[in-house]
Amino acid sequence: MVTAPDPADRRRMLVTQAAEVSGRVAEVRAGTVADTLAAALGDAAPEHLQEVADALEVLARHLPPQAMARVQG
Repeated sequence: MVTAPDPADRRRMLVTQAAEVSGRVAEVRAGTVADTLAAALGDAAPEHLQEVADALEVLARHLPPQAMARVQG
């Protein structure tokens, strides 16, 4: 993302998509959920990692994107 002052109203900032992918975005895109869970859970056993991944799958099925709007609503 690139931000710049709005020329029409210097109090606001305009946000646009960057022309190039940043190193951080490339790093995040290259990772997997399994990699992220392994890093977050540390030395967890593979079966524990699978249990957490399965739980996240269940949550994803039951909490669609619209669920957040209902909570904030």
